[in-house]
Amino acid sequence: MCTNQRRKKYRSGFQQGHHRLKAAPATKRILRELGTAGLVKLIDAIDMLPHNNFQDTIHRQEDLDKICGETIHKTILKKVGGCYRCPIACQRHTKVGDKTGEGPEYETVVLMGPVCGIYDLATITRANYLCNELGLDTISFGGTVAAAMELYERGVITSQDTGGLELRFGNASVLEELVILTAHRKGFGDQLAEGSLRLTGRYGHPEISMSIKGMELPAYDPRASYTQALGYMTSPTGACHLRGGYAVSLAFFGGSKEIPRFSIRQSPVAVRNVQDLGIVQDSLGVCRFTGYAFTIETWSRMLSGVTGEDFSTHYLEKLAQRIAALERLFNLEAGFTDKDDTLPERFQKEPIHTEGMDVVVKKEHIEKLRRDYYKVRNWDEHGIPNRELLQKLNIDDNFDDGSYD
Repeated sequence: MCTNQRRKKYRSGFQQGHHRLKAAPATKRILRELGTAGLVKLIDAIDMLPHNNFQDTIHRQEDLDKICGETIHKTILKKVGGCYRCPIACQRHTKVGDKTGEGPEYETVVLMGPVCGIYDLATITRANYLCNELGLDTISFGGTVAAAMELYERGVITSQDTGGLELRFGNASVLEELVILTAHRKGFGDQLAEGSLRLTGRYGHPEISMSIKGMELPAYDPRASYTQALGYMTSPTGACHLRGGYAVSLAFFGGSKEIPRFSIRQSPVAVRNVQDLGIVQDSLGVCRFTGYAFTIETWSRMLSGVTGEDFSTHYLEKLAQRIAALERLFNLEAGFTDKDDTLPERFQKEPIHTEGMDVVVKKEHIEKLRRDYYKVRNWDEHGIPNRELLQKLNIDDNFDDGSYD
């Protein structure tokens, strides 16, 4: 491919992607004007914003007004930033009192906020600064604190277990101290540092941990969308909106063809496609927000133009399938099975109210979604890639396709 052809190939992909970024609702206005916290009210509008350790999705609007992206913009925003030449510029540099830092992002606002029953923006932001400084993930930290709060409110643990701290939902006064205790593994923080699954299991109530494969759920209730539920279930790293698929935002705010929220038939293909796009993005080292507008075809054009090599859409799709299969094999080798591709019991038995009805993700629906997802991945009924697929994907044929039964 000559230089002129390469340039045209790159520009066609760039122009296509740039046009879509400017047109997609999330990247056109929400992320650009408010950062990721601009999603708070939008996710609440579809009854997906979790509350009190995912017990429900009910919030008072006056409470959400205290922590939403609009309030961050008006009260604590210091400056806006972004990666080089990014048309979105989602970074939010903030200041609370004499403290400054980045964020809080949407996930942090919700997991250390409403999921813990807290609607105090200053406290959430300071705790976010501490997590950033001390190396704690705000999603897992918030989810673990919320699980501890539910244990406390149920009477499973008391202030004697927590070192005198009252871990009640809505008690913002303990949040910053818990960050420090957890990071340094002091007092009750030593138990929090183990994560919600080990914490709740220690007291005989693992069902209180809102986690999948040991990873705490991010800030989207899976009962409000089968697509998001299946993304969580099949993520290779556990309940992750990035590795499992940022399906909810792409479906509702990405400008793509809308996926019915409770479609068992359409969800498996949609989740696979979103996951494969994410794998390509990760392989290229590009921002996940491009997923609101860029397709694998877009990246094919740009990559071919930059390198002069022919990176076809088919090639990138096969690359994504290969990586997905390798990740699956790694998890199988580590002892995970199809039984781990599921949701916590709360989401199967305790309903939320949305679209005029009470909804859960029934066990039979979980099994159907999981089974159909395996089919579109060309895995067997237990989620095991067979020898024929592995050979097609150029994966080492030393794999024993009967060793994980």
